[in-house]
Amino acid sequence: MTRQVEATIDIDAPPEQVWDALVGFEEYGAWNPLVRRIRGRPEVGGRLNVLLTQRRMPPVFTRPVVSAVVPERELRWTTEPPIPGVIDAEHAFRLDPKGERTRFTQREWFRGALADVVVDRLGDRLVDGFDEMNRALKRYVEGRQTVEIAVSEGDHRNR
Repeated sequence: MTRQVEATIDIDAPPEQVWDALVGFEEYGAWNPLVRRIRGRPEVGGRLNVLLTQRRMPPVFTRPVVSAVVPERELRWTTEPPIPGVIDAEHAFRLDPKGERTRFTQREWFRGALADVVVDRLGDRLVDGFDEMNRALKRYVEGRQTVEIAVSEGDHRNR
């Protein structure tokens, strides 16, 4: 049995800027309300240390393995289950270019005997967390873009 949850947002920035924020793990604590910390590198086969915090849920530490890295398109990881076949999860961040904008989607697939239970009981909360992170990413990337434009315009005026 496979079940999924997802959330999507459009960001007024090109994929390369969204990607830079997504893989800039050292900055997550400054802007990301869901994934408070990631240690590790976005490299296929690499193991990450991830701290998730979400309203109405206790903090969760996970150690997923990066399963896909396609710069400016997708970052994906898989959480290995403590008991195989009971529940495992795969999380993907997808960036789709839409002109000078980026459609950003988070999606998580759950597989195993408890997939229905997890999605039925926690699915709405998970989507809320994805939505909250997506909105924060949008503010962060669009805010950085505004600062970069202002700085470059200031540089131009001073010449």
